[in-house]
Amino acid sequence: GTALLNSNSVTDNTGAAIGVRCCSDTAIAGWSQNAGCPYADTEIGGVCYNTKNWNEATALCGSIGARLCTRTELENQCTVGTGCNLDLSPIWSSTS
Repeated sequence: GTALLNSNSVTDNTGAAIGVRCCSDTAIAGWSQNAGCPYADTEIGGVCYNTKNWNEATALCGSIGARLCTRTELENQCTVGTGCNLDLSPIWSSTS
């Protein structure tokens, strides 16, 4: 598991309890899509998940037919503005 702490700092700590945002390569109702990005959202079933470990985050995104975003997608601001006040917080990514 990989946590993106900011645009140039990555830590590998699957047990950390941090925020979850998901990406999808196909449209999901209510999700936004920033330019050059996959669809993205933060609220999963209307709930914010700000304290999940990597395995929990992976399962949450998978449960709605989505996936964790890649580091590149997060660095490209693909999830900015998707809710839960996580724009400046650590977020799980699928890649280091």
